[in-house]
Amino acid sequence: MDTAALIADDTSMTRAALDALTARRATTITAASGPGTVALAPGFVITDVSFTGAARLRLYRTAAGRDADAGRAVSTPYPGGRGLLYEYVAVGSETDAEGPVSGVIDGTDAFWHVDGGPVDITITWFPMERP
Repeated sequence: MDTAALIADDTSMTRAALDALTARRATTITAASGPGTVALAPGFVITDVSFTGAARLRLYRTAAGRDADAGRAVSTPYPGGRGLLYEYVAVGSETDAEGPVSGVIDGTDAFWHVDGGPVDITITWFPMERP
């Protein structure tokens, strides 16, 4: 993204600060299995998720939502109301890049649950302002 056009005058955010906000980040969850947390930003857009092996990753807004949905089989549709942000089943070493996924969380931790691990998972994302 070319951010030069977004800086209009001396009261605007500096170029370096704006570039830092729009910089793509890659966060790796190492040997993921079961429940855990990953630091993102209060608002984010996930552009792709890479898996080193077969696994199912689910990201949630809250620990309570993750825990309430933990036992749901992959063949059971998501019932709603549990704050699911992202779900993907990797059948091997692969990358899910089908489309961006935006999310808003309280604080900076998203809550994940991985079935089929341990596997390394890299989430590529951009921070964004919360609406």
